[in-house]
Amino acid sequence: MQKNKVFFLFLLLLVNFNLFSQKEIYVGMTSTEFKTKLPGVLPDELKFNEDLTLKESLHGIEGNWTFNFNNSILNSSNFIGKNSISNETDFYNWINSAKSIIDDFSNVYGKPIDNKQGHNKFIDRNSNEFKNRIGKREIFHEATWETKSVIIKITCDYRSNYFEEFRENMPNGPVEWYYYNFQIQYSYIPGIKEPQPDKIGKFYLGMKVSDFALVFPKLFPNGIALSGQWERKEKLYELDGSWNYDFLNGKLDWYSYDKYLNEINESNFTKSLNAAKSLINDYTKIYGKPDTTIIGNTNFVNPREKHHWGYDVIEAKWYNANGMKIKIEFTFMGGKGEYHFLVKIEHFGKDYQYFD
Repeated sequence: MQKNKVFFLFLLLLVNFNLFSQKEIYVGMTSTEFKTKLPGVLPDELKFNEDLTLKESLHGIEGNWTFNFNNSILNSSNFIGKNSISNETDFYNWINSAKSIIDDFSNVYGKPIDNKQGHNKFIDRNSNEFKNRIGKREIFHEATWETKSVIIKITCDYRSNYFEEFRENMPNGPVEWYYYNFQIQYSYIPGIKEPQPDKIGKFYLGMKVSDFALVFPKLFPNGIALSGQWERKEKLYELDGSWNYDFLNGKLDWYSYDKYLNEINESNFTKSLNAAKSLINDYTKIYGKPDTTIIGNTNFVNPREKHHWGYDVIEAKWYNANGMKIKIEFTFMGGKGEYHFLVKIEHFGKDYQYFD
């Protein structure tokens, strides 16, 4: 019996030690600081996984580039033009700009493997000639290049919002409408298992983010910083849950702990309630008395005996705990026949707006 008491005391001390070590983790800390406090959670090597957007004007066509990075490598890229064409002058300027862009790409990538051109005359495309053209499009310019592993395609057309669906014989969606479209797409050739980067052009698929940042430094005003979410499992008061740490541009943006229990019975309800109360007590020792504490229904109501849609059990909030907003809650989740117990701890920055 004495050994059991000592072991139980050891477990309590271990839980409290881990929780009090969390005091050193705060929203806004850098990834470097975080690694010294909780080693082994963040990767040793930076993994940059983001979508970046760059505004650019190509021969007068205003638009946005979107660059997708996966594991610090440029995975895809697209340019979408903002096409405002209301008269004949706008139309011919736009057509000529598209042709100039294709010429520029031909100087870099060589002659296109496919180069389509329409009659490219201005007409009123809201006229009867274009009615009853479901799912169709009119091509003005469309050029395609291939490198060893990448397809580059420039499209300048007038298309239906149904074009892709009808091409696949899958009509659906809202009322059909037409629009002028200009886009540049970089994508890997389908079926290539290990595409190799072709170091051609201002940027290329397979490009390392460090090299990309040298070409587009204004997209990295704070340098290349860690972004993403990482998990650390931890047992707190008999709950085998997980911490999740979300980093944005090299700083901890928010972090949380949660544990879902799917076996609905009074024993698990009591376990969850006791854990939530213990966590609130621990956090009170660290951050002081909660600003708000809400006690809901602390009794177990078996939904198989008395149907309900779940209910809040207990909740505590701190609005300025070392510059953070913190919430601890135990909720009996329910709906459409599915029920879960959820114990959760959330840490946000002091300016987080959606703290409810």
